[in-house]
Amino acid sequence: MHRSLVRIAALILALIAVAALARPSPAVAHAAFVQSDPAPDAVVQAAPERVTVWFTEPLSPRLSGMSVIDTDGASVVAGAAEVDGADPTRLSVPLRRDLHGTYTVSWSNVSTVDGHALRGSFSFHVGAPTAQGGTTAEIPLLQSPSEPAIRWLVLLAMLAMVGGVAFDLLVLMPALRSSPGEAPARDLYERLHARARRAVLVAALLFAVASLAHLVTQAASSGAAPWEMLSLTWGRLWTGRLAFGALLAVVVWWLPRLEPAARPALHAVALVPGGAILAAQSLVSHGAATAGIEWPAVANDLLHLTATAFWAGGLIHLALAAPLLIAARPLERGALLSRVVARFSPVALLSAGVLVVTGIYSAYAQVTALRGIATPYGAALLVKGGLVAGLLALAAVNLLVVARRLLRDQRAAGWLRRVVLAEAGIAVVVVLVTGVLTSLEPARQTASRQAAGELKTQTTVVDGVRVGLTADPSALGTNTLVIRMEDPLGQPITNATLVVVKTTYYRRDLGSNSFVALPRDDGAYVVNGALLTVAGPYLVEIAVTRPDGFDLRPGAFLIQAAGTAAAGSALIAPDATVGLLLFAGELVILGLFFAAVAVAGRKRWAPMPGAVPRFAGAMLFVGVVLVAQHLAGLAQSRLPTENPFTPTPAVLAEGQRLYEMNCLACHGAEGRGDGPGGAEMVPPPADLTYHAGLHPDSDLFRFVHDGFGIGMPAWGDRLTDEEIWYIVTYVEQLTALAARDGAPPTA
Repeated sequence: MHRSLVRIAALILALIAVAALARPSPAVAHAAFVQSDPAPDAVVQAAPERVTVWFTEPLSPRLSGMSVIDTDGASVVAGAAEVDGADPTRLSVPLRRDLHGTYTVSWSNVSTVDGHALRGSFSFHVGAPTAQGGTTAEIPLLQSPSEPAIRWLVLLAMLAMVGGVAFDLLVLMPALRSSPGEAPARDLYERLHARARRAVLVAALLFAVASLAHLVTQAASSGAAPWEMLSLTWGRLWTGRLAFGALLAVVVWWLPRLEPAARPALHAVALVPGGAILAAQSLVSHGAATAGIEWPAVANDLLHLTATAFWAGGLIHLALAAPLLIAARPLERGALLSRVVARFSPVALLSAGVLVVTGIYSAYAQVTALRGIATPYGAALLVKGGLVAGLLALAAVNLLVVARRLLRDQRAAGWLRRVVLAEAGIAVVVVLVTGVLTSLEPARQTASRQAAGELKTQTTVVDGVRVGLTADPSALGTNTLVIRMEDPLGQPITNATLVVVKTTYYRRDLGSNSFVALPRDDGAYVVNGALLTVAGPYLVEIAVTRPDGFDLRPGAFLIQAAGTAAAGSALIAPDATVGLLLFAGELVILGLFFAAVAVAGRKRWAPMPGAVPRFAGAMLFVGVVLVAQHLAGLAQSRLPTENPFTPTPAVLAEGQRLYEMNCLACHGAEGRGDGPGGAEMVPPPADLTYHAGLHPDSDLFRFVHDGFGIGMPAWGDRLTDEEIWYIVTYVEQLTALAARDGAPPTA
């Protein structure tokens, strides 16, 4: 018994290692729009040679396409759309050169990762716009109305196959064939084994039929032929899953032809294709499409599926076995049932613990933020959680009440059968809800699109005046900027003679755009049609002229130009570092849980000690190794990479103070490298207004922290990380101001 469990533990850990090495490519469960060139609603002066769109997943070249039409519906493409061979996430199409006006780009794709299809469109303008553009993304709630039912059948059959083999190996065989001289028990085992074998073969047949239906449905929703789907990553894993299912069926079909003593070894062999089926399923799950934490999410999904197979699949087979066990002679019935329950209880308890812990991790990966609960995926997840809680309650009743009466109360056998049937029924419904979950878009994606469309409002106070800025929708394309001002008494300021708004992309020099905000009846000042052409942060500077007070310069607001509706998934996403540490913590928790169950159940479940502690030790070892690797990685990249500050007036004031104390002598008051202390330096100090725009935040931080070249000293031992970030923020403000004023760089 314990050797079989050790084999299973080794198999699962090996599959986790394979998942870690495989590291599926980043994805977000659909090949969603990231950005395009030209950008949505962009106004360009000359017709571009091509329209190029980037997506979050690799695309199928044969099943993805793009068209560009003018306002009359006529095509303006000069060739076929094609997926870039070097970058399969990029789709482009050549254009005619004689373009002027507004053009609509319509794209469709099929992801090679999960086989999902997606469509969307956006507009851009050459010269003066002739129509108002927009961006749409057609992300249906379900790819097909039948998809949840088909996925349910696939999962149910898969769990019944793997769970049946595990139930026979871990429960029936040791419980009914391990006592010499008990011929009735061994005869009963042969009948139960035959029933379990037939159930597994029926499940294998259902698995094949449901898998074929899934292929046809997936192909239909993608607009492709079924054989075309087989060339995708999803199709190759589908083929492998089907092949391993056939291999498992062959092994189970061959079992009666072996001597009884040889069957345990072949049962253990049958778990290998069973584990491969679960691994293939995990590699096309939402976990495989969770950018940044792909391999921990896949490994977590594999553990989750394995626990579900052992528990839910085992419950199904226990429900099938219960009538034969209850039909035994009254003097033997209680003992037989007690032995079977004693073997199944630790398997169910350990599986339930794995199911709960891995389920929490999956919720983090696919929901991520609390607002994700208010989505179809979040609602389905809550339903699943409620059903699992009910299943745990019934299992507790079975374990703590019914099982203890089997030896002394003949009526307990009937109660056991009823409770097991109820548990199996709830397990089937849980799998049904899981089929719905796997058919839905992850909650984090849905919530991201909702967040991308919400109003973004910021406020600051300058000279006692509260100034608020609202960007709607704070996304790529045209935006409405609304400025509201209140005096120290809370009264709106409506007599401004001029309100000028300037927008500057924060990460690089893309120039600036200036707008005059017009007064509105409600006292606000509005800019209609502010164009944000690149996803990322924008500085918004406001200058207010008043007839009865000083001019207001409230500093720069920082707004985020989110991706289009389909690309909003980047707004809410699991953090890679947190995801890895949570997975490592999950393994440590499960290792401690397995060890605690082994110690607490040493007297109650005699066969369990010896195998479970080894499994516990293996999970603890893997978890500790992952934590150690992460800490080693942090030591190698100890410098922060993201600027934690936004350029508010207070941050810029502190950054200016630190810059003047430590940097002005060489780089000059405006950062142009013309400070008095740098006159004799070779090479001369860098013009920060030029060079800072060429580097990301992390590089600028590193240059200040560690020094650069032979002239720039390291300041990491004299300035804190926060102080360096203040300086970096101020220097980037100097870059933005220089780009706005159009002054040429000195280097």
